[in-house]
Amino acid sequence: MNKIAILILFLLMPFLGFLIRMTTLETADLISKITRTLLVYIISLLVVAKYRLIDKECNKYLGITLFLAIPYLIHFFFSKSNTELFNIFAMNELIVLLYMIIIFIISSMLAFKANDYYFLIWSFVIYGIALAVLSIWFSISIKPTKYFYMYVGKFLRAGTEITDSNMLAAILNICSIAAITVYLIEKNILKKFFSLLAFFISQAGRFLTFSTGGFFSIIISLIVLFLFLKGKDKGKMTKFILIVLVIASAIIMTSGMGEILFYRLKLSDEAVKQSSVYSRLEQHTEFIRIVKQNPLILVYGVGSARLPELLGLNITLHNSYLRPLAIGGISSFVAIILLYWLSFKNFQISFKYSTDSKTRIVTASFFAAFIGWLFQLATLPADVSGVNLFFFSFAYSLKRSVRRDYENRHY
Repeated sequence: MNKIAILILFLLMPFLGFLIRMTTLETADLISKITRTLLVYIISLLVVAKYRLIDKECNKYLGITLFLAIPYLIHFFFSKSNTELFNIFAMNELIVLLYMIIIFIISSMLAFKANDYYFLIWSFVIYGIALAVLSIWFSISIKPTKYFYMYVGKFLRAGTEITDSNMLAAILNICSIAAITVYLIEKNILKKFFSLLAFFISQAGRFLTFSTGGFFSIIISLIVLFLFLKGKDKGKMTKFILIVLVIASAIIMTSGMGEILFYRLKLSDEAVKQSSVYSRLEQHTEFIRIVKQNPLILVYGVGSARLPELLGLNITLHNSYLRPLAIGGISSFVAIILLYWLSFKNFQISFKYSTDSKTRIVTASFFAAFIGWLFQLATLPADVSGVNLFFFSFAYSLKRSVRRDYENRHY
């Protein structure tokens, strides 16, 4: 198998579960998840045995990830919850952390050969269409009565009972940015039209998640991308935004769905405040109360399974900066902040040293998506998630390949 194809497979793997769950309308059981993880390990070992190409810089990422994971692992065994579902969630997080370690290794081995991320971008475009169509169908067709409070008008929040709606919005935002990337790179008018259509479909699915954080995240990403681009590329982006605004305005005005689509932004509505803003404030207030009662929690944490119980809210802390502090203490908090910072620096370096326009646009697009994601992280529990995993590993592999190309051209 081509090395770049293997890299794409591993970068996309964390997202495949979303597509499977949206198709089957049920979450995978623990046995299947463990089996999938073991399969990834076997593939990793085969690749390592074949190429024997571990980059030394990868050790830094592996060390930080282990620093994040060890407290999670310790608490998983010694801080069990009385609610079995929370224990399963804790196991899921450990599995994602294993993926993170594996994918860093795979990215390290293959990035030096990855000179074209074009296929990866198109993969996200197609993936976004598939996921958005399923999200729209789910929002319109599924009627689980026990989640009546998740309805906005006649629409159910996409992802309800299957996955987290905010996480679904984040993935569809990445796919939307991929569609913009294709629009900026492509010269073929049909491919440009297709990418524009893919953006609208992905954002339609994202709107039906009714995720406030997801909405602001894509707005921030679009603004940042516009500021990153220069010359003709900025002109193309301006044209793209104008087309989107005109078409979106026409659709919203003629369909009369404006109030429904932007319902979650109406912070004056009591129901919105309770489910969005007030819910987050209540979680932070409870966390501060717990810390005041026992400041040592900041040192060693309480574990992922026990955190919802201690908060007394039956939900975990919706903040991906504070949650590692609550779960694993100061070591996990420092580790996750370092991973965010390193990824930011890697995107920055890639953007600075990109040697061709296509790679520069890819870097600018996903750098902008990452900045939008950094905002959304403050609104949901995604410290150990497929989206974080993707950005960490993609930023790293992108920097490796860009630096290689730069050195080949200048030395």
